[in-house]
Amino acid sequence: MLNLACKLNNFFKNKILFNKIRFYYIYFFIFCLLIRQIGVFALVPVFVDSSIFSVVGTFGFSLVLWGILYKNTNFNFKKNYLLLLFIFTVFISSIINFKYGIFKNLKDIIWLFITFFVIYSSPKIESGDEKIQRFYKIQNLITYVWGALAFCSILTALMQISYISYVKDDWYLRVGIVENRLFGIFNNTNSASIISLISLIFSVYQVKFKNSYFAKKWINLSNAFIQFIYISLSESRGTYMVLMFATFLTSLFWVYDKLGRKKKVKNILVSILFSVFVSFFILVSMFLIIKLFSFLSIFYSIIFGYNAQNLAVSKRVDFINNNDISNLRFRLWLDSWEIFKNNWLFGVTAGNLVNYAKIYFPQSLIATRNYSRVHNTWIGFLVFNGIFGGLILFTFFSQKIIDISKYYSKQNIFKNSLIFNLCVLIILSICLYGMVESEILFVNSTVSIIFWLSLGLIDFFKNERLN
Repeated sequence: MLNLACKLNNFFKNKILFNKIRFYYIYFFIFCLLIRQIGVFALVPVFVDSSIFSVVGTFGFSLVLWGILYKNTNFNFKKNYLLLLFIFTVFISSIINFKYGIFKNLKDIIWLFITFFVIYSSPKIESGDEKIQRFYKIQNLITYVWGALAFCSILTALMQISYISYVKDDWYLRVGIVENRLFGIFNNTNSASIISLISLIFSVYQVKFKNSYFAKKWINLSNAFIQFIYISLSESRGTYMVLMFATFLTSLFWVYDKLGRKKKVKNILVSILFSVFVSFFILVSMFLIIKLFSFLSIFYSIIFGYNAQNLAVSKRVDFINNNDISNLRFRLWLDSWEIFKNNWLFGVTAGNLVNYAKIYFPQSLIATRNYSRVHNTWIGFLVFNGIFGGLILFTFFSQKIIDISKYYSKQNIFKNSLIFNLCVLIILSICLYGMVESEILFVNSTVSIIFWLSLGLIDFFKNERLN
């Protein structure tokens, strides 16, 4: 028995083994989330989906305990005390609101531990090169898997497939072009298009900056083209906004670096004008892709007798005779604000939002349509966790912005690590996307994992360089 205990102790103290298991866990987690985006999985019984992610969550929490008890994690308790304080605030909020539900809140707390201690926190004795190589492997996973799925979605548009079927509650199975948007094989165009944008950014980065063999460059170039087509046809305005932002920012710094920094004012103006032109070119290209597929639909209608009006990807049905440009988001945000004012100190928790709304705000959009998301990450933090939780997260992210700004003030941004700049671009893009969708926390998504992985890499390289 003593010998067995020693072997188990040595096993759990093995930091190299912990690093490998952590990486494969995150890799598998992302793969499951990518596959989960396929629309037909809505037909899978709920207990199957719950069972899969219960196993993922249980194993993830065991990694949290393993990392803490055997000091395998690099989580800095002093520097990241705000994250611990935030978890404590969520716990307090869950106790206060337990009469509206408790099980979902406990799951949220477990996922917060996994997010902060496994995904965000890097393991000990893992070098910078190892971190970069593993991040590249995750990029490749998203490139290959999401590239194949997006390509299949575009094929549904080329084949003029249009299918919609009621599943349950407010959930519909959509395949192909539905409501004048390309769902393809995905269950949600907004979620799919932002993953496509992240995949596009990864591919452009690898084509432009990473030394790789010819075939892989062509794979990444093809993937970037595929993702751009899908983003265009998805007509997700949130992703359009982020794409314009990422294009402008990347073009601005790239051109400014190429021009040099001698004639500073002139070069800044030229860089801004060129970035505006590139962004406008991207916008026009998306418009032309939409028109091309619209004409394709008309052509199919002539040859095969399809109804072109229903299948043309030209104008979204939900905008026809609809004066609400936000597509109900403004109303949802106002309802969320009313809920926050009613319980502003510790919030209502993410898991109890719908139940709370049905009791105190039965006429709200959240109650009538069972919206568990408020379609705004930052408003969501206030509604879920009150002023305490909101201020804690605001302070945490403000500190990160200050740290990154200080880092750039001491380092040449153009001579800096390209992977560092890539992670900053990804984080800024997701933060902007969070203005119109719920991401970052309280949601199991590929976007959320990439956000916290990127933030963890930034922390590591910033601390390593400054030291």
